[in-house]
Amino acid sequence: LYFGMLVGHVVTISDATKAYLQAPLKSKVPTWVILPRIIWTEEWKRKFTKVACPLHRAMYGHTTAGDDWHDYFDGILVNGLKGERVPEFPSLWYFPQWHVLVASYVDDVIAAGPQEGVNRFWNEVKKSIQFDEVTNPGRYLGRDHMIYEDDKGRYVHFSMIDYALSAVEMYEKYYGPLKSCETPFVSDAMLQPEGYQAQGQLAGSAAALLMKVLWLARDRKSVV
Repeated sequence: LYFGMLVGHVVTISDATKAYLQAPLKSKVPTWVILPRIIWTEEWKRKFTKVACPLHRAMYGHTTAGDDWHDYFDGILVNGLKGERVPEFPSLWYFPQWHVLVASYVDDVIAAGPQEGVNRFWNEVKKSIQFDEVTNPGRYLGRDHMIYEDDKGRYVHFSMIDYALSAVEMYEKYYGPLKSCETPFVSDAMLQPEGYQAQGQLAGSAAALLMKVLWLARDRKSVV
């Protein structure tokens, strides 16, 4: 995003369409999947009660699918498009021929650099990987980005308002309406011994709720 704010640069994003299924499954263990009836042929419906087939693509949920997609995407960028991996940052690539910096988070891909170079990147990568529409970075990783400029330069504003509201909705779904409490410090006098032994109401959802809030908290420059 910073690279895209430089003078003469742009920044755009797109999602790889059903990304995992575009990558070959590299597991050495043969994997078969049971097909749902909704995609059966009429002949199958007359002959079978259950249909299974070998899996050749990195379907989401398979233990190696994430790595298979990353390796496939990395191979296209490095071997096909002659991109350079950025040392110590395994999801960043630089293309010196276009002066373009590319980042990916699973299937979310963002490209920044001169307009012509960014256009060349998307044109070339789309020859090997199918992508959705290329757009300005509005929503990316749960965060809204508003790009604007004035006489001093260009800026990107991070907004987590919608994400914060969704965190509240998630909490209320599992626990009920919010209530006042002492935070972030809780006095030891408020903690009862039995609380360490009895299973709490949020036992099954505490980890998900915590990770939801931690993603919000780590983005210190976001406006909520």
